[in-house]
Amino acid sequence: MLFVELRFFFVFAVAFAVYWSLRSDRWRKLWLLAVSYFVYGSWDWRYLLLILASTVLDWFAGNGAAPGKPHRKAWLWASLVGNLGMLGFFKYYNFFVESGSDLLRWLGFGVDDYTLAILLPVGISFYTFQTLSYTIDIYRGKLEPSERFTDLALFVAFFPQLVAGPIVRAVQFMPQLTEKRTWAQHVPVRSSLAIFLYGFVKKSVVSDQFAPIIDQVFSDAGAHDSVSVWIATLLFQVQVYCDFSGYSDMAIGLAGLLGYSLPRNFLFPYFARSFTNFWQRWHMTLGAWFMDYIYFPMGGSRGSLTRTRVNLFTIFLISGLWHGAAWTFVIFGICHGLFAVVERGGFKEWLSRAPLRLGFVYTNVLWLHTMTIFRADDMHACAHLFGRMYGFGADAAGATLSISRWWALAALGFFVVHAFMYKLEVLERSAKVPVYVFAALYGLAWALVIPWIASDYTPFIYFQF
Repeated sequence: MLFVELRFFFVFAVAFAVYWSLRSDRWRKLWLLAVSYFVYGSWDWRYLLLILASTVLDWFAGNGAAPGKPHRKAWLWASLVGNLGMLGFFKYYNFFVESGSDLLRWLGFGVDDYTLAILLPVGISFYTFQTLSYTIDIYRGKLEPSERFTDLALFVAFFPQLVAGPIVRAVQFMPQLTEKRTWAQHVPVRSSLAIFLYGFVKKSVVSDQFAPIIDQVFSDAGAHDSVSVWIATLLFQVQVYCDFSGYSDMAIGLAGLLGYSLPRNFLFPYFARSFTNFWQRWHMTLGAWFMDYIYFPMGGSRGSLTRTRVNLFTIFLISGLWHGAAWTFVIFGICHGLFAVVERGGFKEWLSRAPLRLGFVYTNVLWLHTMTIFRADDMHACAHLFGRMYGFGADAAGATLSISRWWALAALGFFVVHAFMYKLEVLERSAKVPVYVFAALYGLAWALVIPWIASDYTPFIYFQF
């Protein structure tokens, strides 16, 4: 069930109306939990068993890991092993088995693949990190164990951001569950509606419109000429941002209408002037999670420059693997780890003194190339794409993308609008205009958007992660 589908609007309208008609805050939370399980279970009811197992595990682990409890470290390890074990089995088992079998066959051993028909649960990478944050923060003394199992269950399964983020930590969300939500105090109506519409436009008007032409080229790069592959690659930079940040924006808006606050996940990353700055703007909740729960415990930047670089490279390698069980994602993470390592030295200071445009071009050109690796089906397809882009190892002949110049202009138009939103702080200003002005502009905006909605819905790209 996608946020841009008509049936989701109906489900949310019912959920919203019932939620605010209930007087008891406890019944409101129980109702939200039921809706969250319904929305998540609409993908496949078997997913519910796994998310419930993770919740039960951390309910006991969180209580056992509290300061002063005996065997608290053992409970922490139980949470780490249990949650990461489920993530590893469902997401990476086939990848490691197939990769190991390929290596043994290359060495001359005759082996068979023992892969399983494993169903990858939607959003498992996201809610696994959320449940881990609950037990880890209790162990660190930053959070008290929840008094109600249903509160923890709602934190884990909260439907607006469950399957594709933002990654919400327990210390950010659990305290909100202990305070009664009121419409006047906790619902920023105008900003919630504005950011939801902004996310909807990015997903349904931009990302879903670009998806078919990108799929056409990336599925068979050899059938298209160099210009078409470059245009499709540029369009993918727009698509992946609009798709992912669009989901985050809509999640923040939906949560806001229910009285809950979620952290911002994107801060105009395509205006970054270095890769370090880029990852401070792109998927910020994931970056912050890795820094606080892996990078700093490894020593962070407190040691030598060499040790710091090793820590940074490790974080990006793990991040690449987090994105998916394929060698393309591993290479993607390695590339970004190398960029971060290089920038950690004198190059970062040189970039800070260089003209702004130089840092902008450097960051976006390298990002475009790494995202080509990210989007490719496998490393063979990736090599074929780069061959088409640069004209080596490929026949020059190929079809020109239909009305390719218009697609290029569409991508350019996005960046212009993106800059407009960034410079004028449109979303921030929307909460400050008079109610009647906002209502008129909001209605007009929807009237302009509806004719441009894509006819076919495409799943959010990050659902597979």
